[in-house]
Amino acid sequence: MPLQRDEGETLPENYLIKFVISDKDQKTEFSLVAAATKFSADTMDGKTRINGTLTLEEGDKTVFFQYALSTTVEIVNSSQTLPGSKGSPGVTTKSISYQQRDINSAVRLRFDEPIQIYKFGALSCELTLSRLPESAKKDK
Repeated sequence: MPLQRDEGETLPENYLIKFVISDKDQKTEFSLVAAATKFSADTMDGKTRINGTLTLEEGDKTVFFQYALSTTVEIVNSSQTLPGSKGSPGVTTKSISYQQRDINSAVRLRFDEPIQIYKFGALSCELTLSRLPESAKKDK
């Protein structure tokens, strides 16, 4: 049976949606291409999900972007070092839980201008919307 879902209306061209999630000195980029007003995607590791709607505004200079971003984060609840036996080092154990974090919001975007949509301590998320480059549209 074919996949059926509401993809919204077709957009006049393809758009590249790029998220850069930064946590301390580590950056993770997640990007996708959309050709319809509604889209949804999961990262390959299954930790992050994005759902969104793109609406071109008059003049084709800005886009209204409504989104829901969910991610699973690892929380270290406790850490304990157990002593080793004679001559061997101890072993450290951790109690870990996983919690889901959600962001639901909307923002107006200008093409190729990054905007920070989330910041909490060292954790932040930046979003950039671009028209797909002409070279990527051509069949090779």
